[in-house]
Amino acid sequence: PRTLTHFTVSASRSVVEGAKAEVELKAIARFDGGPEIDVTPWVVFTSPDPAAVTIAERDKTTATVLRRGQHDLIARFLD
Repeated sequence: PRTLTHFTVSASRSVVEGAKAEVELKAIARFDGGPEIDVTPWVVFTSPDPAAVTIAERDKTTATVLRRGQHDLIARFLD
C-alpha cells in the first residue's frame, strides 16, 4: 500500500474583507515521494464554529466567512 507523506490544504485567499466572503479550498497530497495530486474530492472540510464559517452544501469546497476574526477549519482526507 502507498504511504501518505505530505498533505496540504490551501485557500484561494487568506484574508477576506467583509461578511459572507467566499473562499475556495483545495487539498494536495503526495504519496511515497511521488507527484503532488489534487485530492480535494476526497477531503471533508468542516468548521468547528459554524457561526463563524460554513462549508457550502453545493460543492463542499467553498467556505463562507460569516464574521471577522481568525478561524479554523478541519480537513479530513478519506484515503
